[in-house]
Amino acid sequence: MLRPFLRTLSLLAIFPALFVLPVHGGAPSPDADAIGPLRERILQRLRTGPAIPADALPADITRLIDTLTPDGRWPGIDYAKQEHTNWSPATHAGNLSRLARAYANCPQPPPALRDAILRALQGWADASPHCKNWWWNDIGIPRQLAPALLLLGPDVPFPLLQSLLKWFPEKTSMTGQNRVWISELVIYRGLIENRPELVSAGAAGITGTIRITTDEGVQTDGSFWQHGPQLYNGGYGLSFLSDTARWAALLHGTPHAFPPSATDALARLVNDGTLWMARNLRIDPITTGRELTRRNIAEHHTRTLRSALADLQTLGIASAGPGELNGHRHFWRGDYSVQRRSGYMASLRLLSPGRNGTESMNDENLLGFYLPFGTTLVFRNGDEYDGIVPVWDWRRLPGTTALQTPGVPAFRGSYVTGQNNFAGGVSDGRNAYASFEQNHTQNPVAARKSWFYFDHGYVALVAGIRLNPLFHSGPETAGASVFTTLNQTRLKTPIRAGYADHTRQTLAAAAGRTLSGPDRNQPSWIYHDRIGYIVPSDMPLHFEYGDRAGNWHRVDRGRDDRPVTLPIFELALDHGPCAAPEADGASALPPAHYIVLPDINEGDLVAFAQNPPLTVLANTHALQAVRHHGDALTGAGFFESGVLKIHDNLSVAADGPCLLLIREAAGGALHLSISAPRPKDAATTIHLDITRSGQTIRRAVELPGGDQSGSTRTLVIAME
Repeated sequence: MLRPFLRTLSLLAIFPALFVLPVHGGAPSPDADAIGPLRERILQRLRTGPAIPADALPADITRLIDTLTPDGRWPGIDYAKQEHTNWSPATHAGNLSRLARAYANCPQPPPALRDAILRALQGWADASPHCKNWWWNDIGIPRQLAPALLLLGPDVPFPLLQSLLKWFPEKTSMTGQNRVWISELVIYRGLIENRPELVSAGAAGITGTIRITTDEGVQTDGSFWQHGPQLYNGGYGLSFLSDTARWAALLHGTPHAFPPSATDALARLVNDGTLWMARNLRIDPITTGRELTRRNIAEHHTRTLRSALADLQTLGIASAGPGELNGHRHFWRGDYSVQRRSGYMASLRLLSPGRNGTESMNDENLLGFYLPFGTTLVFRNGDEYDGIVPVWDWRRLPGTTALQTPGVPAFRGSYVTGQNNFAGGVSDGRNAYASFEQNHTQNPVAARKSWFYFDHGYVALVAGIRLNPLFHSGPETAGASVFTTLNQTRLKTPIRAGYADHTRQTLAAAAGRTLSGPDRNQPSWIYHDRIGYIVPSDMPLHFEYGDRAGNWHRVDRGRDDRPVTLPIFELALDHGPCAAPEADGASALPPAHYIVLPDINEGDLVAFAQNPPLTVLANTHALQAVRHHGDALTGAGFFESGVLKIHDNLSVAADGPCLLLIREAAGGALHLSISAPRPKDAATTIHLDITRSGQTIRRAVELPGGDQSGSTRTLVIAME
C-alpha cells in the first residue's frame, strides 16, 4: 500500500465502507433481499455526523463547490501526474469523499452539492488518472469513489457509472489486509449493481482472511504479518483489525456472519496481540512498519484502534482495554517482546533468521535500517515518541548498538531480512529474558545482546562487540565509535543525575556532550520523566538534552524539507572504536550492561542504585545471564552450550543454544521456562543438567518446531 494522505485516511476512517443503496442493475435478483439488512446497517453508520442545514454548508464544503470547474476538476491538481508518493490526483478523490460525507449528513441536500458531486465524478472519469503505485489504482481510489456513487444512486448517469465501475473488482484476490480491501470493493460493486452474488463473494473474501496462518495474516502468537514474515500489528495489521471488526459487526446476524473460527482469530489478534502493543491507545511505533515515518500517523492509529475496539466490544470479542493488561508477552512469530505494568510499557524489537525486520518502499522509512536490531522503547503515557522521527538520530535508536558513521546503512531492496542464527525470548507470563545475535552483512557491528525483564524494569547486556567481518568496511568506519543507546525520546522534564558520592544535580542542556569517568563527572544514574537509568561507572556516556532540528523529507521523500524542531533527551554508552575485525572475536570491545527503571520516583531510584538487587552472572560472547536476588529469578541466554553458576548451591548446564528463566520456589522446586529459537523453525531437544547442593538431575526438553518454534515451555523440577 502507498501511504494515503492523512486527510484522506481520516475520511476513510469515518466511512470506509459506508454508502450502500441499490442504484443500478435493473430488476433485483431473487436473492436481492438478502443484502437488505446489511444495507440498512451501513446506512445507519453513514449518518453519524451532525446534521448539516441545506442553507449552512460548512465553509470547506462551500469552497470545494465554488472552486470546482465546469469540467469537474479542481485547480492545483495535476491530473497527469503518476508519482508513487503524494499522488496529486488523489486530492480529487479525497475532495469527493468530503462532499459525499456532507451530502450524507444533510437531510435536504442543496442541488449545488448534488451537482458538484456529479460533476466531480464526471471529471474523474474524463481525466482517468493513473498512479505508478498499484495501491491507489486498485484500492485507494475506488474506496473513495464508492460513497458518492452509492449515495446518489440512480442520479448517476448510466454511462458515467459504467466508466467508474471499471475501478471496482468483481473477484477477491491478494492476501492479508490487501485482500480485505479488495473484498470490500467487491461488496461495494455488488451493492451498487444490486448483485447479491458479489456481496457474498466479498464477504467470503473477508472472512477467509481471518484465520490463524503461517502466511501473511494473524499468527498463532497474536502477531500479524504483512509483506512476508514481517511484524505489522500497527499499520496494515491495525487496518486489518479495524476493517474486519467493522465487517464482523455489519455482518452479524446475516447469512454472511463470521464463523466461529474467524471470531476466534479476531479475538486472538486483539486480545493476545494488538492490545499488548498499545499504551493508552497509542500503538507502539515499532509495530507499524514503514508507517512510523508518516506525519501525524500516531493520531490516526489511535482513532483506528478506538473504532475497532468499539465494534469488537459490542460483539463481546475484545476482552480488555490496553490499560488493563499486566505481565509480559514474547511474540515468537513477531520477533517482539513487551513488558506491561500499571505505570509503564517497555517493548523490544528483534530480527530473527529469514524474517523481515523492517521495510523501506515508496520512499518511506529511508533511515530505518537499524529498527529491528534491538530497538527498545519505554512508554509511560504512550506519546513519548509521537512526531519524533524527523529529528531522530537514526544511528542511535533506543536499545541499539551501532557504529557512529556519518549515516545509517542504506536498504538493499525493500527489506532488512535476518541473517543471524539466534533471536528470541522466554517468558513465564510475568517476567522474561530475550537474547539476540546481531550479525548482518549490512550492519558494521556484530554483537551478542540480552534483556532481563523483572517487575520494575529491565537489564540490558551487550558483549562480543566488534566490527563485523562480513561487512565491507570503508573509510567511514575508521575510528568511528560504537554507541549503545539507552533512550532517545521527547524531552519532558529536567534531567537529574546522581553520583557515587551520593550527590545529585540537575544537568544543563547540552547538544552532544560526553560525560567521562570514572571520576566526579561520571553519573551513576540519570533520571528523566520518572524513568531511571543506572549506568556503568567505567564507560563514557554520550548525553544530549535540548532542541534538535530536522525535517520530514530526510525520512520520507514525499514530504517537504521545512525545518522541524523538537526538544530531545538522548543517552548512550560510548564503547569507543573497534579494532580491525577478527573472526575469533579477539578484537571485541569490553562488555557492558545498564538498567532501566520506568515509573520510579527519584528516591527509590537512589535506593536501587546504592543497593541493586541484581547481579550480572555472565556477559560474554557465549553466555549472558542476570539474577534478581529478591525474586530468586534468573534469566540466561546460552548462545552455545555451556554452564551457568547461579550461586554456590545451584548451577545449570545446557548442551545447545537456548533461553532460560528460572524461579527458585519455596520448598526447593525450580520453575523453569525454556525456549530455543532455531533457524528454519526446526524442532529441537535441549538437555539440561541441573546441579543443586551436589545433586544433579538431567532433563531432556523437547521444544517444538513449525509455528511454535521459539515458544516457551514451562516445567517444574522438584529438588531438595
